[in-house]
Amino acid sequence: MQSLGINIGSTSLKMVLFDAEKPEKNSGLVWSATVPHEGDFGAATRKLLIDGNVPLGTPTLVTGNEGRFMFDAAGTLEPLCVEAALKALGLSADAVVSMGGEDLVVYKLDKTGKIINNFSGNKCASGTGEFLKQQLARMDMKLEDIDKVPDPAKVYPLSSRC
Repeated sequence: MQSLGINIGSTSLKMVLFDAEKPEKNSGLVWSATVPHEGDFGAATRKLLIDGNVPLGTPTLVTGNEGRFMFDAAGTLEPLCVEAALKALGLSADAVVSMGGEDLVVYKLDKTGKIINNFSGNKCASGTGEFLKQQLARMDMKLEDIDKVPDPAKVYPLSSRC
């Protein structure tokens, strides 16, 4: 059975279509996409639903602060989704970093994958995720390319203030 996850962030709308009965295909991942919503949640949602060929009536869960209540669908908090995703994918981690257009959150996990603490950036960290995307674009990179940065890469300080 397929299910749809929607995350509405401050700058982007993300969707993932998942099929729990097809774990052999990328752990059940059928399709995923991200688009900037520019404040028009409806248009961004319609675009992704059409692009992903999401079947009408697909069970859906919505997360994100920016408009999740605009949908007639079940909503939940991001930390619960982080825990569930790690469990479903069989992944183990000490921490998960969530960077959005306006925030940065680090979730500290215990050995069972439960969040035991979180650390949020202060107001000066607002825009951290969007800033990172902009800097990557200047280097002709996408977020997915971060894993390909060689180990001997140098880190340069950008600023010591907000």
